[in-house]
Amino acid sequence: MRAVSWTSAGLLLAALTFFAACAEDPAPETTAERSADAEVSDAAGSDAAVTDAPADTASRPRVRRTAPDFERPTLTGDTMRRAAWEGRVVVLNFWATWCAPCRVEIPRLITLFEEVDPAEVLVIGVSIDAEGRAVVDPFAEAMGIPYPLILDPDHTMAEAYGGHYAVPTTFIIDQNGTMRQRFMRVVAHDELVAAIEPLLNGDT
Repeated sequence: MRAVSWTSAGLLLAALTFFAACAEDPAPETTAERSADAEVSDAAGSDAAVTDAPADTASRPRVRRTAPDFERPTLTGDTMRRAAWEGRVVVLNFWATWCAPCRVEIPRLITLFEEVDPAEVLVIGVSIDAEGRAVVDPFAEAMGIPYPLILDPDHTMAEAYGGHYAVPTTFIIDQNGTMRQRFMRVVAHDELVAAIEPLLNGDT
């Protein structure tokens, strides 16, 4: 009887030790999640040149960099380069015909285009549709898009601007060609105005 009592006590002690260890050490899933979070954090840090805009404000980037130059065809058959934009604020919108949120955002960009002075502000769309002109041309006509549209079917420009295939993504670029703001979502008209007005008023 005495031996049985000691065995029971030993099992109880072992169980308590096991549960204490489980409470102290994170589960494998938690460790994996923390590792994934760290990778996301590191990736965000490597792209600190621009800051994503929160839903309720237009925040400034912590670090700024010059928008990559490029030479791409437009829907009208012209060739466009980023260097030609300097001296003007640019609202550069990456989009696609298959993107439902883009259909919501495009009318807001049209309104902005109609409100601004083209000598001061450019509104430019960049289509990442792989089919190019064949799908963009009828879509642009149906939507009544009046601003210039760059065709980027091979995603060369999208890669240069950070590989943004999640559309819509909009960049605000200042008069010196510096990327000042990035919206990786549908942007409200008032947000666009709030983002460009300080640049027009001399915010450097």
